[in-house]
Parts: sequence; C-alpha cells; structure tokens
Amino acid sequence: MVVRIAPEPGAASHFGLRMSAGEFLALPESHVRYELVDGVAIVSPSPGFWHQKIVFEICRQIDDHLRQHPVGEVVSDIDVKLRDDLVYRPDVVFLSAAKAARVDERITEPPDLVVEVISADSRSFDTQTKRADYEAAGVAECWLIDPERQSMRFLVLEGGRYREATVAGDKYASVALPGFELDLGRDRRLFAAFQSPVSSEGDALTSELLESNERFRKLVARSKARARTPFGA
Repeated sequence: MVVRIAPEPGAASHFGLRMSAGEFLALPESHVRYELVDGVAIVSPSPGFWHQKIVFEICRQIDDHLRQHPVGEVVSDIDVKLRDDLVYRPDVVFLSAAKAARVDERITEPPDLVVEVISADSRSFDTQTKRADYEAAGVAECWLIDPERQSMRFLVLEGGRYREATVAGDKYASVALPGFELDLGRDRRLFAAFQSPVSSEGDALTSELLESNERFRKLVARSKARARTPFGA
C-alpha cells in the first residue's frame, strides 16, 4: 500500500526489529502503522484523504451487500498474517463467515479477498511483491486499485496462480464474495475527484513558481541596470 519508512525520531518504535509473526501480533496497539516483511518490522505513513475515501467507498459497497446477504465480514486496515515472517495490512479485507468465526482479534489465515489501494511511492511493492505474497499464501481474490493511473485490476486465484479477470461495463462480479458486484462507476467518480485537486494544485503551484521566477528575473535585470548607471546620473 505505501512505502517503507523509518518512524519520526523519538517515537516509541519497533522499526527494524527482527521478530516472528506471533511476536509482531502480540505487540501493543500503536499509532504507528507497522507491517512485518521477511521477519523485520517496517513502518508505513498513514494514507491520505482520497486514498481513504476510495477505501471507504469499497467497504461501504461490500458492507451494504453483507447486510442483505450475511456471508462474511468486511474490515479495513487490519493485520493479516500470511506466513510466520510476513504480516501485511491490506486496505480492505473480506472473510467468509467460517473464517470470521475463527478470528480472535487478529487474522491469522489467508483472507478470501484483499484490496490494496496503490500509492505512487510504493506501486512496485504493492503490485509485484504484495501480489506475489498474496498469491503464494492462497488469498482467493486480490483487487489492485490505482487512483493515480485510474485503473482497477481484479486477480482471481486459479490453480495456485492469479488470473486477471476481464471486466466489461460498470460492474465487477466478485468470485470470492458470492453475489456481490462492485459498482465501478462510483469508484471512477472518486478517481476523478482524486485527480482534480492534485491537478489544480499542481497547475496553481506551477503558475506561482513561474510568476516568482519572472519577478526575480526582472529584479535581477533592474539591479544590473542600476549597477551600470553612474552614481548620481
């Protein structure tokens, strides 16, 4: 989901410590967002506003379906143990009713569905490393949502390997969540909202910088002109 970074100096930290998944899951709750990768605790920055809006929209659609068809549970931003040295924190997790009944605060078996909303600074990690790890762990379905590139990829596990599902129209019918269809139109509208503020801010900033550079250029030119003018002239 997001790039690995060190926590702020002075913060109580487990960053960089080597531990098992069991030890990791036994850590007390913290405002710092940790994941365990190859037995080492890493830290990720908190997701931004539009990232979370997309996560909330997906959770809301799934939850609305589950209220009518209680076949499992959907949760967001929770530790998921995939191996003894690997714990990820997907943006959205769906568990079948049978798996949800076995959960004791922490998820210690592969979910039926995970969703990762891609961040630009960790795109390769999310789409390659995490994808491969979810596949190897046996996660039945993985959605990769990339708001910056305005793309949605739906991966379905078949014979131990992910196959990318073909999507036609504005609905995606989930395999892992029976009877559920994701309304892609609602997500695409959020993509547009995600792009607009970034674009307008970028345009405004570029314009401001150009104006500042032009003012500076004129100031330098006037200074040089004054330097060439004899004193008192």
